[in-house]
Amino acid sequence: MHKYLLLIFMLSSCVIFAQDELAFRRQATLGKGMNLTWAEQYWRGHMQVQQTDYFETKALYRKKAELPKMKAFGVKTLRLPVCFDRWENRVKPYNIDSVSYFTAVDSMIRWTAALDMNIVICYQHGFLQPGNKQYDDTARLYSLWEQIARHFQYTNPEQVYFSIFNEPHDIADAEWYEVANRLVSIIRKFLPKHTLIAGGTEYNSLRGLLPMQPLQDHNIIYAVHYYEPLIFTHQGATWMNREYQTLHVSFGDPTAVLPEAADAKENGWNDYNKQLFNQWKDSNRVFRDVRNLIQWSRMHHVPVFIEEFGSYRAADADQRARHMRYLRVAFEKYHIPYAWWEWDGNFSFYVDNKIPLIYQEAWGMHPIESAPPFWSTKYTADDATSNLFIEFEAPVNGRVALVTVERKKVKDISLRNKQSQLIKGADLPSTEIKVSLWDEQNRLRGTYTWDRRPASAR
Repeated sequence: MHKYLLLIFMLSSCVIFAQDELAFRRQATLGKGMNLTWAEQYWRGHMQVQQTDYFETKALYRKKAELPKMKAFGVKTLRLPVCFDRWENRVKPYNIDSVSYFTAVDSMIRWTAALDMNIVICYQHGFLQPGNKQYDDTARLYSLWEQIARHFQYTNPEQVYFSIFNEPHDIADAEWYEVANRLVSIIRKFLPKHTLIAGGTEYNSLRGLLPMQPLQDHNIIYAVHYYEPLIFTHQGATWMNREYQTLHVSFGDPTAVLPEAADAKENGWNDYNKQLFNQWKDSNRVFRDVRNLIQWSRMHHVPVFIEEFGSYRAADADQRARHMRYLRVAFEKYHIPYAWWEWDGNFSFYVDNKIPLIYQEAWGMHPIESAPPFWSTKYTADDATSNLFIEFEAPVNGRVALVTVERKKVKDISLRNKQSQLIKGADLPSTEIKVSLWDEQNRLRGTYTWDRRPASAR
């Protein structure tokens, strides 16, 4: 009898070990990743119909055209956030009644497969309210995932991955652990061989993952969203609190000082954020965080994935490149796959509809031509006159491109042997404007975010 029990234990252990190794093997194929946004943008929908009409299917073929560009940029894995939460109108039994949504995602699966790319389909947005008897949003989540998993049950588990819920927050660790395990059990009824991706609380942050125990399934990759430090990565983001509206915050520069506005008490900066800024002058903090992640991974024998990292476009381009390079190098040193947020939105690589050489180098590409140094430039924004004065260390030739942070073109100004340039703000929109300097070879030579928003919005 004891021999049979021992044999059963050994066989079950072999199965678990094999599942663990499957997750590790698939994690190793993820490589460089990229988030392609659009299918999660529920705010495009109308409240009268619970935003169920948000999905812009006519954009599908525009997004298809981006895939070969990503492939050429070294991207192996596409992460596709999808707002499944708005695919039905919150009426029991929560049936998804539009096949066009599934058709669009099916198309992305086919197109990435044709390019030999992986795809991660992520459940983006939604609510977690265990015990909320009025809305019972978690019951909706379970119902939706059953339909999602059933639809995708015939996809290739070697190419298609599923991220079970994006950035759980405002939920206790124990409650999320219970919800996540139930989600996995629902999904496994239809997707027994697919590798799933899950993270911890506090928006899938590292601090939310480290106290977490692995889920009761052995074919899972554990995700981290790494936006540290937030005072750098989210500077100027309109949806963030007041203290994040200070611009020109640097990254990993031991000689840097806080921008003048950040020191003003009325700007909302507190002692904690000032201390955080000083701590992040040491870019080696990235490596310490990554080592903590690796320790957790080894302790539990589970693979990990940086599912999101990036910086908002309002940050200065040279600092964004510095941040991108430091993080990428740290992730690659420990063989952790990663995905940048995002390809062509407000956290994108694009400057004036182009990926500059400085970003290509930071991403680990090897362009034929190296990125030239930025021009030594002084910018003086005058709120009183609503003008911007630009001074160059020496006369330059090229152009100044003015584009809103949302990437709407404002105007171009030619530079012909100019050592200074006055830009009048009277006819420009009251928003954050990205001022980009380009030389005659159309190479990026500097950026500046000109904050023209009313003081109350900063």
